[in-house]
Amino acid sequence: KQGVASDSTSSAENNDQNDGESSNKLLKILRIITKVSTHWRSKLAFWKRLKKLKEPIKSNSLLNEEYKEFKDDELLEQIPQEVVQPSSIQSFLRIGQRVGVITCKTICVPTFNQKRFAHDLIIRKKTGKPIIKYGPGGRSSVSGNIATVFGCTGFLGRYVVSKLAKHGTQVVIPYRDEDSKRHLKVTGDLGQIVSMEFDLRNEQNIIEAVRHSDIVYNLIGRDYETKNFTFEKVHIEGAERIAKICKELGVSRLVHMSALNADVNSPSKFLQSKALGERVVKEQFPDVTIVRPGYIYGPEDRFLNRLSVFSYELMVNHGETLIRPVSVLDVATALEIMLKDETTISSTYELYGTKAFSIEEIYDIIDDLTLRKRTRFNVPKPIALAITKLLSYLPWPYVTPEDIERYCISDKPGKGVTGEVVKTFSDLGIQPLEFQDTAIQVVRRYRSNINFNQPMDKNVGRVKKGIYYVDY
Repeated sequence: KQGVASDSTSSAENNDQNDGESSNKLLKILRIITKVSTHWRSKLAFWKRLKKLKEPIKSNSLLNEEYKEFKDDELLEQIPQEVVQPSSIQSFLRIGQRVGVITCKTICVPTFNQKRFAHDLIIRKKTGKPIIKYGPGGRSSVSGNIATVFGCTGFLGRYVVSKLAKHGTQVVIPYRDEDSKRHLKVTGDLGQIVSMEFDLRNEQNIIEAVRHSDIVYNLIGRDYETKNFTFEKVHIEGAERIAKICKELGVSRLVHMSALNADVNSPSKFLQSKALGERVVKEQFPDVTIVRPGYIYGPEDRFLNRLSVFSYELMVNHGETLIRPVSVLDVATALEIMLKDETTISSTYELYGTKAFSIEEIYDIIDDLTLRKRTRFNVPKPIALAITKLLSYLPWPYVTPEDIERYCISDKPGKGVTGEVVKTFSDLGIQPLEFQDTAIQVVRRYRSNINFNQPMDKNVGRVKKGIYYVDY
């Protein structure tokens, strides 16, 4: 080691000598890896040898004569100066993590923070297809997965498509109406959203939609029956058709959307059909993941919006039915996690909110959030069924007899299709949002113009403002 003062102690000389030896080793490794190595095994050997240099290098002037020998080497021209002159092995690794890779003319040495490794190559057991992801993660990256989302144009489907495409998953969106899927095109990067026109009764359309996919989400459902699509045709026959085709084509994963309280003995035809749909799907695709959400609320829902729109409040069962509303964002997040979480295979999930509310309590929360007091009526169930039966003949019925039946059934956890214990949000590592804290995002639109921007807390003083206006 040069530059050591003549009056230095022998221990200091030994330390400097060790530092010099370590720095020489480091430089030799750099020279070898940049000049000779062109194979990934040599890269791996480089890092193994680097880890053996456990002695910290304390000297800041490392190169001296060594640098003179290497500085004119063309292979080292593109190595950053701070990488060639590290103050310690730790700082060398830290610099490597910052620059990402050390680039030379003959080789690109990966550092510890790189995003793509050998384990990113996943082979699906059933299909044998490789799934390769690349990119830093995000909208413009590629996750390597292809997902088909049936029911993508519905309330929940648009959130699922957005979350999948946000992380680089290519999403196939089967649709029936051209206008209903336009807003989904911008949820993913160019080429990541693939739209296909389909009919649930046409098997060839379903085959074209799922034959390239690694996972299929069946979110198709009806809240009320129509002439062409009854509960049986949609929830049972349609679900069975999708599950059968997925099994025949070797699709790795199938996620089937059911409903909380699904029971073949339920007084609600909707819940009966959902329970029967679970059975037939389980028979056709034994590894299916079944999801049973409670009442889902969000900006486009048919739950809170229906209870908030009128200036009066109608209840059945005296508003004593207990339900557990769940945010659409929580359900969409759970479905996104199921894409890669293999523990969700052949499982049943019941997704519901953290707290049970009666219908009357939900009306109270809506009135508090919208800052209005509405007249409340209790309608006997037979009368409500008769009225809604007449309303069901409208092209788009607002309330149906099925809604009345479901408003009389309290939410309660059940068992899986084969009697197994069901899983919940906690098994996916999700903490559901609180209903009373997030419902304002849905019902604020029903405030008057004077109170539109007022705080939601009763204890916060409200100053009356003028008519609400937009300040350009």
